[in-house]
Amino acid sequence: MIFPSNIRFLEIGMREHNQVSVSRTAGLYRDRSKKPGHAYAFSVVTQEYKYGSDEAMDLMCFMESLQGPYHVFDIVFDVVSFPRGNVKNEAGKAILHVNGTDILTGGWTPNRQNLFKRGDVIRFSNHSKVYRINNYVSSDANGNASINLTKPLLKPLSGGEFIQYNGVPFTVALDSEPQDVTLDGDQFIQYEFDCMETPNA
Repeated sequence: MIFPSNIRFLEIGMREHNQVSVSRTAGLYRDRSKKPGHAYAFSVVTQEYKYGSDEAMDLMCFMESLQGPYHVFDIVFDVVSFPRGNVKNEAGKAILHVNGTDILTGGWTPNRQNLFKRGDVIRFSNHSKVYRINNYVSSDANGNASINLTKPLLKPLSGGEFIQYNGVPFTVALDSEPQDVTLDGDQFIQYEFDCMETPNA
């Protein structure tokens, strides 16, 4: 399911969830543990749309069709999902080698500076998790470029997968039910909802 592309957002709050536990022992030493897994979560406020308009009906029908948190859906955020770097006119590129959070990619225009800027987001063709880039990425004379991620991969890359980086969709589910919907006296409708990535979708 895909969130309607004609709906704009008034506010987007973004936060990160990690599988981390930190406690204090009897001697007040920090005891830390972590499990694999991390996800982005969002608090979203849509723009207002006149009840009866195409946008209002598209939004209302889509939200109802989700059946609360039951279904997952893809959503693209105008600000977050598009790169700041010079990669916009490049085709999706292949993974050549993986070493932890370092990903060697190939097939770029040679010697291109700032393909990605630190903070851009990407995802890979073999799973839906979105990752944030932790370095400024430029290609070398052979068209190869090294990407460092802020978080470890949740699913291994075997090589040959492609990168998605332009209009990156987040695969999410609603975080709770019910969601807030407002219909004001002027018959404008607005939704507020929380959603979180579902990397196992």
